[in-house]
Amino acid sequence: MRILVVDDDVLNRDMLEGYLMAIGYDPVLAHGGQQALKMLEDFTPELILLDVRMPDMSGYEFCQIVRNNPTTAHIPVVMMTALELTDTDLATMEQAGANGVIPRGLKLNEFQAQIQQYLPDA
Repeated sequence: MRILVVDDDVLNRDMLEGYLMAIGYDPVLAHGGQQALKMLEDFTPELILLDVRMPDMSGYEFCQIVRNNPTTAHIPVVMMTALELTDTDLATMEQAGANGVIPRGLKLNEFQAQIQQYLPDA
C-alpha cells in the first residue's frame, strides 16, 4: 500500500518514511502541498499523512483541495501535528475534510495502530 507523506520538514519525512517501511508500507514523500497535488495527478495513494503547518499551503488548504476533487475526494487524509490541539483546531480539521489527526512522537506500534484505522482492509 502506498501512503503519501506531505511534510515540509525533512526530519519528519525521513522518520515517517522509516516507520512506514518498517511496517510494510510504500511511502511516497512530498515536501509541500503543491508538490503533493502534482503527485496526485499520477497516482492514488491509499492514505495521505499531512502536516498541518507548511509554508506553501496549510494542511487545511491542501485537504480542502483534495476533498473538492472528485478523483481524490475518497482518499483518507490524516493530519499530523506536534501542536496542542484546541477544539477550534479540531473543528477546522473536520471542516477541511480530514479523517483524523495523529500526534507526532508516537512509538512505532502506536503509530501503526493509529494509521491502520484509516486504511482500507488489505
